[in-house]
Amino acid sequence: MKPMQRQPALAALALACLLAGCQTTQPPPQKTATRALIEAEMKAAAERAKVKTPDAVMSALVAPPAPDPARAARRNEPRFDLVFNNAPVSQVFEAIAAGSRYSFVLPPGLAGTVAVNLKNVTAQDALEVLRELYGFEYRVSGTRIFVQAAVLQTRIFQVAYPTARRTGSADTRVVSGSISNTSSSSSGGGTSGGGSTTTGTTSVITEGSQVSTTTDTDFWKELDASLKAIVGSDAGRQIVLSQHSGVIVVRAMPKELRDVEAFLRSSKLSIERQVMLEAKIVEVTLSEGF
Repeated sequence: MKPMQRQPALAALALACLLAGCQTTQPPPQKTATRALIEAEMKAAAERAKVKTPDAVMSALVAPPAPDPARAARRNEPRFDLVFNNAPVSQVFEAIAAGSRYSFVLPPGLAGTVAVNLKNVTAQDALEVLRELYGFEYRVSGTRIFVQAAVLQTRIFQVAYPTARRTGSADTRVVSGSISNTSSSSSGGGTSGGGSTTTGTTSVITEGSQVSTTTDTDFWKELDASLKAIVGSDAGRQIVLSQHSGVIVVRAMPKELRDVEAFLRSSKLSIERQVMLEAKIVEVTLSEGF
């Protein structure tokens, strides 16, 4: 009878261990309604942040500068040495044409001597040196290069700026004040002997300082003064500005015309500067659950 009694005891012990193991295992934490709402709002905000900028806005912005194919082509041009000492200018241009793929077109009566010593340069590198030192302007058209003498030339520039004048003023005034207490006393004779005292408050306002600022901006007047400073007032030089059509006619030397072109290019970048602003409105509603 003893083996039969041990089997129920072992079964009861195993059942007790199983119940104890179930009691020690904790159920996984459940998400509360507040936590679920917060996660939903954060997910919706992340989806809204992925909104793409409209094509109309992107097309209205200034396009990034495109790569210059001429500059890339110059890297593959042949290089040569150019050494001359007081040689005729026509001979120098013939030597540049012999070492490059370009054909040179010289104006009739081009005279002058050139002294250069250049190593490992391209045709356009040599032309830029001759332009800076001796004033020979050139124009590239395909594989042809037209050389111009250093004489007075006329060029037309276009400036897109309205005919307007802006005037503004601002005044700033600093005023200081003070408050003081005043008291006066008086006494009178008599059998009883008595007196009276009066107390009052006085405000004093004193003007400290005043600053006035006035701005007067006239773009075309400033442009005329700047161009005259670049070109100068030597014989034959002239500047004509047309505010209504935005056209500028300049007659000057080639180097001075290049300076005018660089100045107008810098001014155009400042005038046509654009800024893209992106604004986001976030609305937060607090409730008892938060």
